[in-house]
Amino acid sequence: MTLSKLDKIDNLDAVVRQNSLFSLLKPEQFAWVKQEIIPHFEPVEYKFGDDIISAGELVTDFYLIVEGKARVIARSENKNITLAVLGSGNNFGEAALLSGNPSPVTVRASSYLTLQKLSKIEFDRLLDRFAILESKLLSSIQQQTEFRFFRTLKLFSGLKLPEAYKYQQEVRYVKLQAGQYLFAEEQTADALYVVRSGSIRLTSNLLNEITLGILREGDICGETALLSGSSEYSVSAITIENSVFLHLPKQVFEEVASRPKIKQELNQIADNRRLQYQAILASGDKQDTGDELSNELSFTKTKLDKKRFYTSNFTYATVDNPLLGGIACLATIDHHLNSSTISNQLSKDSLCRGEYQI
Repeated sequence: MTLSKLDKIDNLDAVVRQNSLFSLLKPEQFAWVKQEIIPHFEPVEYKFGDDIISAGELVTDFYLIVEGKARVIARSENKNITLAVLGSGNNFGEAALLSGNPSPVTVRASSYLTLQKLSKIEFDRLLDRFAILESKLLSSIQQQTEFRFFRTLKLFSGLKLPEAYKYQQEVRYVKLQAGQYLFAEEQTADALYVVRSGSIRLTSNLLNEITLGILREGDICGETALLSGSSEYSVSAITIENSVFLHLPKQVFEEVASRPKIKQELNQIADNRRLQYQAILASGDKQDTGDELSNELSFTKTKLDKKRFYTSNFTYATVDNPLLGGIACLATIDHHLNSSTISNQLSKDSLCRGEYQI
């Protein structure tokens, strides 16, 4: 690796000073950094596409970008999701250094990239000297963690990065104790909720409070009422344990859901959930099932003898709960029709006959 370009850098002091972290320091404090820390920075360079930090690996250095750009990437649903684009003066690596855990993200060069890196020993010495820096980093890391959670939710992963930032700013957090209602049946449907931590039980007063399902971290709820245009929630959501939820206002949800791909995803989740409700109710079991609701069905592809069948590949839906076997059959048909016609019609017919009111 040649560092000829980096050897010519003579303004490292200015680069460090413009960084948002070091800019918090007073002149006399930065004078100490200039004397005690900056000499320990080491120059490195990377080509386009190189990974500076890989998800799942331990991080040994704090990095400061001198020139070029890098992407922060998370892996979700078998695809790369950009969490941030970093440029000159930005830093990275601090989250894994502070936690001591493997990095949850990959940082990849998106152009020729020149960096200055600082070892963990010197990084720790810096934070020991100035508590304000560690406080700033911890606050920033918390914000990054929450954005990563929001951004990697399947519902929002397809948004452009500026849109994701915009909508995440609209989110507020709801903290509840075990046994509290997130929302009640017939309550005004005014938001979509995402389980951030903990779990909730979905029930219906009209059905002797039978458990319709359990939702855990990353699951959404409230979407059925919002998508159908109903003014009220059709089920109650009660916390099983101390839990935290993301609250996305109805008007923001409607704006997000106006995108065709996202609306299709939401409709699929709502259709699957309605059918799961119906299967549980049709079983006649009025005891708490404790079954977790899935946001989507799993699909499996298998090889067929093309001499006997019209195709050599066949995709079918699979479920773990025997009660949902019929749903898997319907979902398989819908999959091959590339629609949700049958699922929707079943839900409508059941409701028209007064069955499985939810």
